[in-house]
Amino acid sequence: MRVALCGASSTGKTTLAVDLLASGRLSRPIRHINVDARSLMSELGCKGLDQMSRDEKCSFQLAYFLR
Repeated sequence: MRVALCGASSTGKTTLAVDLLASGRLSRPIRHINVDARSLMSELGCKGLDQMSRDEKCSFQLAYFLR
């Protein structure tokens, strides 16, 4: 299973990922991949998640997931 944590800056995504990795309570090993969301948004022609339409957010999340 893949889980992508995405959202506005300074919301704790990296902190959550690090805590999940460190907890040892997950049934399967996981790895942390940090995707540069800002450059991805730039490539897609978007300025930020808060200004994206629902369709743009779906496209962004898919592109984020596939990196």
